Amino acid sequence: MDFNERIAKLKIAIKKQNRKLDEIRLNDDGTEKSSLSNDELREADTEMQVLAELIDQIKIEERLEQHLTEFKGTVDKRVDIAEPIDKPDFASGFRSFGEQMRAVISAGIPGQRTDPRLYQTRAITGMGETIASDGGFLVGTEYSQDIIGSVYDKVGLLAPLCKRYQVATNSNTLKIPGIDETSRADGSRQGGIRSYWAEEGGSLTSSKPKFKQLNFELSKLTCLVYLTDELEMDTTALGNWISDRVKDELSFSIDDAIVNGNGVGRPMGILSSNCTIQVSKEVGQTATTLLYQNILKMWQRGIPATERDGVWLMNRDVKSQLYSMVLTGGTATTPVFLPQGGVSARPYDTLFGRPIVYSEHCATLGTAGDVILAHMPSYILVDKPIKSAYSIHVRFVNDENVLRFTYRVSGQPAYSSAITPYKGASNTISPFVKLQTRS
Repeated sequence: MDFNERIAKLKIAIKKQNRKLDEIRLNDDGTEKSSLSNDELREADTEMQVLAELIDQIKIEERLEQHLTEFKGTVDKRVDIAEPIDKPDFASGFRSFGEQMRAVISAGIPGQRTDPRLYQTRAITGMGETIASDGGFLVGTEYSQDIIGSVYDKVGLLAPLCKRYQVATNSNTLKIPGIDETSRADGSRQGGIRSYWAEEGGSLTSSKPKFKQLNFELSKLTCLVYLTDELEMDTTALGNWISDRVKDELSFSIDDAIVNGNGVGRPMGILSSNCTIQVSKEVGQTATTLLYQNILKMWQRGIPATERDGVWLMNRDVKSQLYSMVLTGGTATTPVFLPQGGVSARPYDTLFGRPIVYSEHCATLGTAGDVILAHMPSYILVDKPIKSAYSIHVRFVNDENVLRFTYRVSGQPAYSSAITPYKGASNTISPFVKLQTRS
């Protein structure tokens, strides 16, 4: 496909995006809507991002065409960095992650031959090959699973604690049926299931559960890895070096989104969720402090499953307050963050028997979000395999090239609101509880 054909395809895609935006902002009669709902605003934001990427892609294509015309000699000199491919074994795939990345690098250099094995993992038709965010090659299944598996099992602190689903490579959405439960009162549990004690032969009243749809629109998380020519030459070092850095960066961004995401172009985080409860600070509480009463009240507001699977998420700044936390009675004070006999079951790493996870994504001491009681299985993550692409032009003047990894992921709590308990209805409960700002 030549330059003119690529530009023509991009312009067609731009027209389609404009039509999508018109469908969001216009009424059926073609008049402008007076206002947009939150869902429409989020949808419009997503479509505008795609439109901006299409426009950027046209600019990149035009600059690339000019570059190839003016500096063809320079490009030709760079072609020899990739190893020649002699009759690749199409069925066997790549022997290592580094070998696949070398093939992706070669495919990204004008004039170079594309390794046929890459076409086994090419972005499939219908996923927008002309869109910069979606182009490139899927990372081989085994290597993608190694990277993402490490994010969820080894490197990440919060992601491994969540419930996770993976969608197919040809989809960017997932709908999961969820129980619409906001109250534990009779007739409301599990969305409306009801049980009765009845005498033998007595009549029974039917019950009908109510369900809701959890919609997951996968957001794009892009990771850029800058490479020198020297590193590209060593296949083994290339694979290990890239893998380690991509794992660390993806883990950081996903954990941050789980806590702080606003749901616009990224997952909906705990602190922004409608189901998260905020416990008030104590009257007259000193700024940037944490009291035993704060922890106790938070513990009372967690759902029952928190006592079995819950964790405390805290910024490390909070540690100083944990060590000095005391229970006051009369004129005496008793330390409570101690092994044996206090609220900690083991030395300095649990409260009420539940582990403390120190995370830099929690707010600093004294700010709402510095301490969170969380039932992490109530947070759902949905993702799909990673894709990679390569450019020799992004950092050309620095003699560096770039590999781009695109990972699509979405997340949100399984609950849409706090829950009113069966008894003691004055206080709602939730899988996520935070403490009010103390400043």
